[in-house]
Amino acid sequence: MQLLAKLGGFEPHKDRKPGKVVLTRGLQRLMERMVTEAVLQAYYAEHGKFPPRIAQFLGDWRPPDEL
Repeated sequence: MQLLAKLGGFEPHKDRKPGKVVLTRGLQRLMERMVTEAVLQAYYAEHGKFPPRIAQFLGDWRPPDEL
């Protein structure tokens, strides 16, 4: 829950817990990240290297099986 709260923009307070909106935003960001990873992996598996500008933008990105 703390991970989702942090991804959703929650800043810890002494007497407050993260609400539904913050947790939903955090879950959405986590899912977007997972979808992006899946798309990158699928492209890499089918085509190999990325086009030069995309590779430059991604920097050191490698599929999990190559790490």
